[in-house]
Amino acid sequence: MRRSLRQIGSLSSEAQRGSGCLRLGKWYLHLFDVTQADLNWENPELRAELVDIVKFWKQEGVRGFRFDVINLISKPERFIDDDTGDGRRFYTDGPRVHEYLRELVSKSGINDMITVGEMSSTSIENCVLYSRPESRELSMTFSFHHLKIDYLNGSKWELAEPDIAK
Repeated sequence: MRRSLRQIGSLSSEAQRGSGCLRLGKWYLHLFDVTQADLNWENPELRAELVDIVKFWKQEGVRGFRFDVINLISKPERFIDDDTGDGRRFYTDGPRVHEYLRELVSKSGINDMITVGEMSSTSIENCVLYSRPESRELSMTFSFHHLKIDYLNGSKWELAEPDIAK
C-alpha cells in the first residue's frame, strides 16, 4: 500500500503544523523557510507519489504545470561546510536532476503539456539543457539572473548601479 506524502516526506505530521521540528529536536533539510522542508527525491516512493499528484491534476483538466526551483531537487550525497558562500554550488543542478525530471514527465504523461521550470542560481546554458525538446524535461524555463544586475559584489542587500551585461 502506497503511503501519502505526509507519511514519507521529511517531516512528521506534528512537525508539519509549523516549526514543530524545532520543538521535537529533529534535523531536516530546508533551502528556504523552515516550514518548507525539501522533499527527498532520492526516495522512489516519494517520486511515485509526485507522479500520482501530477496525474490527478491532469485528470482534473489542468493543462500545464509550473515547477518551483525545480533544478534544486537533486542533492549531493554528502554535505560539506561552505566557507565561501551559501552552499548553492553544492545543490544547484544536482547529479540526478535531469533523471528525476524525465521520470516525472514520462510517468505522469505530461510530455505534451506546457511545463515551466523556475531555475534558481543556474546559468542560461543550463536552462537550455532543461528545455531542449530532445531532453523531454520541460517546455520552458525562467531564471532570476536579471534581478541581480544591481547587486553590489553579489549581495542583494547592497545597491549598485545596474550592469546589464552582467
